[in-house]
Amino acid sequence: FREDSMVIDVGEPADWVKINVRQTKECFEIYALVPGLLREEVHVQSDPAGRLVITGDPDQPDNPWGITAFKKGDQLAVKD
Repeated sequence: FREDSMVIDVGEPADWVKINVRQTKECFEIYALVPGLLREEVHVQSDPAGRLVITGDPDQPDNPWGITAFKKGDQLAVKD
């Protein structure tokens, strides 16, 4: 497996979001630590070209915890 994937910020930095991608023989496993956001506020998408995009958008952008919207991306290794 591969565990050294570089998930980077796309847009404003979101250092409070931690994401790890692990590749096994059968799939990619994505682990995301996004404190302050509900499951419904986080979206994970990929496309056939292997681009992974993870976004978060709090329902209450003026929340007292300073949780902001984020977008992170990675290029996954795909087999032809």
